[in-house]
Amino acid sequence: MLNFFKDIFNNKDKLDEKALKNLGAFIGLVDVHLKREHPYIKFDCSACKDIDKTEDIKFIKSMIIEESIKQFVNFEYIKTTQKEVKKEILWSDYAVNSLPSQKRPIDFLRRKEIIFLRDKQICNRCGNKIEKVNQAYISFIKDVEFGGGYNVENLALICVDCNQVLSNKDKAYKDILLPLKDKLYKLLG
Repeated sequence: MLNFFKDIFNNKDKLDEKALKNLGAFIGLVDVHLKREHPYIKFDCSACKDIDKTEDIKFIKSMIIEESIKQFVNFEYIKTTQKEVKKEILWSDYAVNSLPSQKRPIDFLRRKEIIFLRDKQICNRCGNKIEKVNQAYISFIKDVEFGGGYNVENLALICVDCNQVLSNKDKAYKDILLPLKDKLYKLLG
């Protein structure tokens, strides 16, 4: 089905009536992808419907993608303390290694695996399903500089896209390398 939509858009230069209908389908395709892959973020594709009908269709599609990426980057992530895990799961030196420190504890990978399972492989910021633990990143709810520790309630699971956003807060959205951007541009064909 994806190839069907790609074929529709490949040979169009300007928006005619048929292309305008197909553009609506493209907006729908982008919207469905974003809702499926990032369900915690409410994307607003309504702005994409009020476009200049004299522009090149590929340019318009690029504008739609850029607007979606901008909304993803600008999404306000409100960090909240995470769920506890059962005490039986924790190990003897867990509490000692949970203290605030600039150095990662030696059992950090163990903590990451617990968080991966606790959060059911779902990114805490956008809701993206993370397939493997090595594709996941950990974000502090309260940063170490401000007294946050390595206890599991202070650690949240995030995906690669959200890690890029949170790690590059001071950059413009266009300067952040996001796999999401590549995925959306592949929809262009």
